[in-house]
Amino acid sequence: LNTEVCHVHNFHTFITGGATARTQLHWLEVVLEEAQATGDSVLITGHIAPGIWSGCWGAYSELYESLLARYAHSVSGQIFGHQHSGSFRLLRSPSISSTPAYGVAYVTPSLTSYKNQNPSFRLYQLGGTSLKISDIEQYYLKLGAADADGNGGPLLWSPGYIPRSVLTVPDLTPPSWQDVLNRMWGNETFAKAVRATEANGREWMGNNEVRDYLCGITGVTDAEYVKCSGKSEEVMIRQYTGSAHTYVLTAMFPFHVALDHFKDVLTGIDPSDVSPVY
Repeated sequence: LNTEVCHVHNFHTFITGGATARTQLHWLEVVLEEAQATGDSVLITGHIAPGIWSGCWGAYSELYESLLARYAHSVSGQIFGHQHSGSFRLLRSPSISSTPAYGVAYVTPSLTSYKNQNPSFRLYQLGGTSLKISDIEQYYLKLGAADADGNGGPLLWSPGYIPRSVLTVPDLTPPSWQDVLNRMWGNETFAKAVRATEANGREWMGNNEVRDYLCGITGVTDAEYVKCSGKSEEVMIRQYTGSAHTYVLTAMFPFHVALDHFKDVLTGIDPSDVSPVY
């Protein structure tokens, strides 16, 4: 999937209401319908994982989550990137935190050394007749050691994060990841240790607040994130972009366009008082 269509930096999507994104999701629906009819399995890959915490507009994430729930048995896995540190997202239907997760979207760390990260890659193993993701091995390059060597020798990739052994889970099914999430909610030290392992020992990329991290992987819809974190979508976008204000939006778009998009999460605004934008 070209998930750039849902990126919060994609102002074309913002002002058009995500028409291109909806077209792509319709195409995905056709592919999944055909796979279900023929008994095939579909491996979904993309750059930006679903969820406003990942930098993907909430409306797209909600539609994506709802669509995959209908074809969960035909989806062998979901693999994304963008965040530079490893992570995962749980998908639910209906999308509330008390609903059992039906799917897992994996976030693969980056092969680049952006912001002093150790370059990293993952091996995903597909197993069984449904070709579900059954195992993960993460490797990383110790950047400091490679720089110090300086003799042009072979790069030595070290084994790092292997979820089944590090997290002591029997498998990589949604219930197992829910168990990991529950343990992190109950133990902040454990949550920080998992995050450090995902980031290969370097500073975890993204918002460093542990609660935001846990809220972000609990679900992918705006409503659940806002309720969990106590932060509005507008605040989350400011954190994601590193901006103190949303002046970029108000400078590029008429005020009523920005207000219409954020009306549901702005404190003190009654959505019924905002006229629809056509």
